[in-house]
Amino acid sequence: MIQPRGDLVLDTAGNIYGTTKGGGTNGHGAIYRYTPGPTVAAGTATNLASFNFSTTGFQPDGLVRDSSGNLYGDTLDGGANGGGTLFKYNTTDGLTVPFNYPANSHPENNLLLASDGNLYGEVNSPGSLFQHTLPGNAHTVLTGTPGLAPSNLIEGSDGNFYGTIETGGTGNLGAIFKYVPSGPGAGISTLFSFTGANGSDPASGTRARHSRKFIWHNRIGRSF
Repeated sequence: MIQPRGDLVLDTAGNIYGTTKGGGTNGHGAIYRYTPGPTVAAGTATNLASFNFSTTGFQPDGLVRDSSGNLYGDTLDGGANGGGTLFKYNTTDGLTVPFNYPANSHPENNLLLASDGNLYGEVNSPGSLFQHTLPGNAHTVLTGTPGLAPSNLIEGSDGNFYGTIETGGTGNLGAIFKYVPSGPGAGISTLFSFTGANGSDPASGTRARHSRKFIWHNRIGRSF
């Protein structure tokens, strides 16, 4: 296993789960479990599942874990349509694919397990926001994003969703967007457009602070 990437998750026993971009049995990435030991050197990493480009996908991103212990994530490429997969892993069924993204979708960011128990995420082309229900695996495109290459999605304390786009906004240098799922103001809007002087091409997602203020990062290394 090589090139670890994306978010890690913990189970109740203190084991750490993650993914690698490469390596595994087929060289297409893997899901691993790290079990801590009494010392750093005594910890062990175990390959739980290996990806295959044509069936389960290629280059997985980070994981989320539901209350039943199932792990979910996206792959950037591969699967039945070549546009990436939404995958699931548990010890009973192993690695499965509840959903194959359409060709050219290429999701590149971690999924979000929201407070309603469903998965939410974004695809690069065309930029869009989706919901994937748990259980049931109903996959619905909710809205297009106001630009391309949307980044990591978060859920605010107000029940709305926030993220960034790498291309788009007033000067086409990237923007922060807000999605209101229902009620007054439902839909997607642009909160802020980057100008270059304050950064451009945000690609690392957002992090919520108290009172719904946010921190985000951009490719030139500035934080706000």
